[in-house]
Amino acid sequence: MSRTIAKPTADRYAARLPPLRFDCGTDDHLLPGNRALHAALDARGIEHQYEEFAGGHDWPYWRLHLADTLRFLDDAAQRAPGGEQ
Repeated sequence: MSRTIAKPTADRYAARLPPLRFDCGTDDHLLPGNRALHAALDARGIEHQYEEFAGGHDWPYWRLHLADTLRFLDDAAQRAPGGEQ
């Protein structure tokens, strides 16, 4: 299975994707994969929000940054059809 996003599939569905946001700690073992996903989304012009912060793949990191993701999702839900505006 390819580890990249297939361009024809990405092009076909990009406009229908939900709002995307992800972040990663600079000491997280998943950082290379997150950076690769960010680069692939950028290369295909897929709108998303990606941030890196100090920290690892652990509860202290998640406690600090979960609220950012929840605010993003709340804002996206309110802007979606049928959402509160």
